[in-house]
Amino acid sequence: MTGVLVRPAWCVAVFERRPFWGPELQRQLANRQVEVRECRSVHDLNSATDDVATAVVLLDLDSAPAECLGWLGRQIREPSARPVIACATTDLADLEWTVREAGAIAFVNEEITGVELARLCLRQLRLA
Repeated sequence: MTGVLVRPAWCVAVFERRPFWGPELQRQLANRQVEVRECRSVHDLNSATDDVATAVVLLDLDSAPAECLGWLGRQIREPSARPVIACATTDLADLEWTVREAGAIAFVNEEITGVELARLCLRQLRLA
């Protein structure tokens, strides 16, 4: 059937103020049945994943550390919380354990490659 919209089964929602990981994950996951949705506000993350069965969230902490921590704090109380991967530069490495205690399943720095990050996302999508 032509013209029929098919919802993706898997989604990676990426919060970052300037596009970097979103386009990179789109390239890395192009041959998979995973849609990458870019969000410029943490408030858009929940609506970005509402219509998919399985999703993972990637937070760029450098974009808005306080907003990310606040969102994580609210998210941890949600029964339908999605797995969260936090990414930060070494300047914010001190936040790793705070972010993990707030519910992030992984904390990566800028040294991670696009291939490695895509692999981590796929692993979490399969576990969810």
